Amino acid sequence: MDRVPCTPPMTALALTLLLAGCTPPPDPQAVAAQLLAGDRDGARAALADLDADSPLIPWRDLLDRAAALDAEQASLRQAERAVLLDTARTGLETGDLDAVAPALRALGQLDPEDPELIAILDTLAAEAGGAPAPRAAALWALLAALRPTPEAEAQRDRARLLARYAPETFDLRGLTGATPEAGCHLLDRLDREYHRAPDWPAVVAAAQAHLGWLQEDPSAQARWPGLASAPFADMRAEVPCAALQAAAAAAEAAEVPAPLAVDAWLAGALGHLDPWTRVVWPAEIASWTAHHEGVRVGPGLSLSQDEAGDVYVSALDLSGPAWASGAHVGDRVDAMEDHRGRFVLAETPAETRLAAAVGSLPEAPDTPLTLSLNRPGVGPLTVTVTRGPVTEETVWGLARGPDNAWDVWLDPDAGLAYVRVLGFRPPTEADFDALLEFSGARGVVLDLRGNGGGDINAAVQIADRFVAEGVLAETSGRVQPDTGPETDPATGEALAPWNHAVPGHALEGAAVVVLVDADTASAAEVLAGALQERAGAALVGAPTWGKGMAQALRISEDPLYAVQFTNLVWTLPSGRQLAHGLGGGITPSLEARLSPAAGYQVHLDARRRAALQAHADGTPMPPPDFVAREDLPTLSGDPALVLAELALRARLALSPTD
Repeated sequence: MDRVPCTPPMTALALTLLLAGCTPPPDPQAVAAQLLAGDRDGARAALADLDADSPLIPWRDLLDRAAALDAEQASLRQAERAVLLDTARTGLETGDLDAVAPALRALGQLDPEDPELIAILDTLAAEAGGAPAPRAAALWALLAALRPTPEAEAQRDRARLLARYAPETFDLRGLTGATPEAGCHLLDRLDREYHRAPDWPAVVAAAQAHLGWLQEDPSAQARWPGLASAPFADMRAEVPCAALQAAAAAAEAAEVPAPLAVDAWLAGALGHLDPWTRVVWPAEIASWTAHHEGVRVGPGLSLSQDEAGDVYVSALDLSGPAWASGAHVGDRVDAMEDHRGRFVLAETPAETRLAAAVGSLPEAPDTPLTLSLNRPGVGPLTVTVTRGPVTEETVWGLARGPDNAWDVWLDPDAGLAYVRVLGFRPPTEADFDALLEFSGARGVVLDLRGNGGGDINAAVQIADRFVAEGVLAETSGRVQPDTGPETDPATGEALAPWNHAVPGHALEGAAVVVLVDADTASAAEVLAGALQERAGAALVGAPTWGKGMAQALRISEDPLYAVQFTNLVWTLPSGRQLAHGLGGGITPSLEARLSPAAGYQVHLDARRRAALQAHADGTPMPPPDFVAREDLPTLSGDPALVLAELALRARLALSPTD
């Protein structure tokens, strides 16, 4: 019997329509349930015969697109494996570990049981035992990542320690401030504020082991002859401060710099606690603080070098001082001048020219930098930039328009928006609101792929935008952080706790789909989990990293040092923990695993769409020259984003917002 087209009927009339000889259209809610359960084949079959004006045609088109991308990915994976194996073998033959390591990591992501990969790892394990410090550190780090065993992890830690003090890279001036007084002050803080009570005897044993590794290293012995005779192994103190003081005293008695012993002892002690707890000595505090705040000081431009050796402006920061200075992307930099003098680039060898130029960019705030430029088609010109704060942009839309403004719409007619959060910094909340809060979006794809976390308050505030009430996250730890006043100082009214949703946001009730991957970690996992549990968000992608711990950042003025240490464990509203060994990461409801090459292509495409389109004076900006490998097939789109849009349409069908 030929199919008789039907106008969209009410569900209650479906049986009548069938008896009349026509086929009722698919039920959107039934298809939505199939999609959210991962049954793409069943959903595609249900959508096979649609009327020309069916509202489900975009669903079918997206399913077809997803199927095409699946085929593209299969072809890419096959070609990718061959290229990676060839790269690894060539690197092994030439001794180029910088080429071998990323190739092997990528092979491990493709298939950790690949027999070719296992054979190469066996070869590297045999080499690692006798390799010099810097190479051994890289080898053991690779082996610990791809073949994690207690032995590999211990050897990795040993190799890292020895590489830190390798003669070609170590400068004792970087340990200024590494005193027993500072170390004891730090240990006392950890005794009070670390998220759980440390096992101090085990911590001291790990610290002593680190000193032993350093003491046994021939390179360190050659540099500090007294190291071999220092009585580190004879010290039996289990009280951490006393043990640290004894180590420093033993070093001085052997004519070994005490800061060296303090630094090595603390590296072992803090590394035993967890991978993220570390001390920062005074020389590093400024750059460390700038990194965590997402703000750096400089002119706000990037430099690159072409094949001829010329250095040119390759990017401008929209928030940086250079943006309105008149500099353009593509300008050749001939000279740079500030209070330190004039630097003519042509007078520097080509192989060190770019590094020297980049090194001249940062300086103190409010210091001028004069650039002698040469613009193609224009000629020489001079611009002066006053160095100032450059804020990291952590919130992206889908693509920039000609005026550099973000376009967030996947489908403006359907009200489907996209926003990507790269990390959480103090400005992230305001940037998110500026882009999306009053957009009128009915559904949002929130892309947290590659987001390693950051400011938990910013993450919780973004969750609050979608949730009207209730707890969004919980913490456990011996010392809870200061979360601000409990009442409004002006009115005396009670304020909502920092981790509770506050009603009144425009996006409350909007459908949400969250994109995640193996690099989604920490605060980003808290946000994804909170939206999954409190807003019914569907998660699409690959299992997250599983770093459900928060680090406090503390700077001590007297004695001067800084420390990052784990002070809290995050818990989702359901009570589930996220940290490895406690609960692990989050597994998406819809899997979309990308191979390393596919992920890189998707990343490059996102950067192209994020590239600025025009300079401050309105002149067009040249397109970025991001190029993927030419010897690999190219994806025609982002497979995970296609599935995320499908899931978003399904969520709206099951829980319409209007």
